[in-house]
Amino acid sequence: MNMMKFLWLTCFVGVLMSCSPHSEGYVIQGVVSDVQDSTMLYLAKNNEDFDSTLVVGNRFSFSGKIAEDYVQMVIHSKDYKLFRPLWVVNSHITIDATNSTFGKATISGSRIQDQSNEYEAFIAPYRHQIDSFMTIVRKLDSDSTRDQLKPVYDSLKGVENKAGRNFIAMHPNYELSAFFLTFYKNEAPKDSTKVLFEHFAPHVKQTEWGKTIAVFLEKSKKFEVGDKATDFSLPTLANKTVNLSDFKGKYVLLEFWATWCGPCRRENPILRNAYSRFKDQGFEILGVNLDEKKDHWESTVREDSITWTTVGDLTGMNGEVPITYSIYYIPHNLLLDKNGVVVAKDLRGNALQNELEKIFGS
Repeated sequence: MNMMKFLWLTCFVGVLMSCSPHSEGYVIQGVVSDVQDSTMLYLAKNNEDFDSTLVVGNRFSFSGKIAEDYVQMVIHSKDYKLFRPLWVVNSHITIDATNSTFGKATISGSRIQDQSNEYEAFIAPYRHQIDSFMTIVRKLDSDSTRDQLKPVYDSLKGVENKAGRNFIAMHPNYELSAFFLTFYKNEAPKDSTKVLFEHFAPHVKQTEWGKTIAVFLEKSKKFEVGDKATDFSLPTLANKTVNLSDFKGKYVLLEFWATWCGPCRRENPILRNAYSRFKDQGFEILGVNLDEKKDHWESTVREDSITWTTVGDLTGMNGEVPITYSIYYIPHNLLLDKNGVVVAKDLRGNALQNELEKIFGS
């Protein structure tokens, strides 16, 4: 082989090697200025770390391949002081934090990330207003003064929500418009969400978020006192199917909760006391767990000594049952009478004990 052919072959192989990660997977290359060398960074998906790397010479990199068209991931340090979400596609992605903090690094090379960047830039002025207002509120000494300012916060939040929905309306072809609408769907009348959804491009409607919104539009209802609860079926940890209607003839507290919800965990001792006190008088608790990891759900049941029935399908807040019941915050509960009619809602602390004493006596 002559030298010219050797050089040509070497260059050709080099080109193939440099292009292959882009065509077959993702390469994430980052440059930073505020991170110490030898800092370990982790790449996480679905709240689980699956890759790690060291920062060396203000640079770091990850590589791999995803089966999906795009996946939301997070790069973070062990203590989470460094934290940057990103949308990963099988391409070359750059993260530039030379002129910013790590959390505000500029990300390029991902079509879906471009949509996210555009949304964040659009919504930033409205969030800045809220952040500035909250900085002032946190400096106040009086709780009553803070309470008086809540309408101001609600107004600012309403303006931000309207801006977010306007962005969605302007970009019906963006896949992430459906993602954003899952967060805004409960912040305006249902008909308004329906209009936004109906204007989505077909491929946007077919995303997992588009399908979630379709279920929301078809089934969701904000249950009030006097409404009949909608029956449903979900499995227990032991994979036994339980129906809400199985509890007909008893008063049932339908409790929506999750392991990651601190206030939910703090309510569990109160629920435990109420269950112990009234279960022999016709009171039951049906806990609908909104975790996405079965081991998290299982360990919390054990750690919190939960003895009442808990069910879940590991689909989180976007499962059919929480969507049907318009659950967008937790803890949230409904107290149902013997016929499945809502008699009270959002019973926290002593309120639950007081309500049960009215029903069963003290």
